[in-house]
Amino acid sequence: MAFRFGGIGRKGQGMALETVFKILILLVTVAVIIGLIFNFSDQIKNQITGFINQLLGKNQGIPQFPRTVEKQSFTSGEIASYIETCYTAMTSLPETEQKDISCFILVGTSFQSQGILDRVSPTIKDHVTITSNFNRGVVIIDFVDLGNKITVR
Repeated sequence: MAFRFGGIGRKGQGMALETVFKILILLVTVAVIIGLIFNFSDQIKNQITGFINQLLGKNQGIPQFPRTVEKQSFTSGEIASYIETCYTAMTSLPETEQKDISCFILVGTSFQSQGILDRVSPTIKDHVTITSNFNRGVVIIDFVDLGNKITVR
């Protein structure tokens, strides 16, 4: 007495299951690749743009820091302007080109320290740390790449 079970052992069923798994693996692979492209699209674009500019010999406008500014006195508005200039210049660079750097070295006899943070734009204010007591005659404005922070010391 021979028993036959409905579909077990038929010739086409193994291939169909194998094909389904291949298609599933292919779809997962495509989804991962698309996800990587979306996550790193800015970096990919910056790398390609940098490569093309390098081939064409174009300067990307990397800021020349540190800059030393010597004046008799600095107002809080001027100091805030230097802070914003440093932050904007460094964060506009591709992430791979950003680095810890001293942007400005302010040399003077008096510094108006009251209200500096009030004059900095609200989007930058959370990224600024002031550690200077403004009585040495020199104030240094640094960009710290980790967290895109500005330190005034």
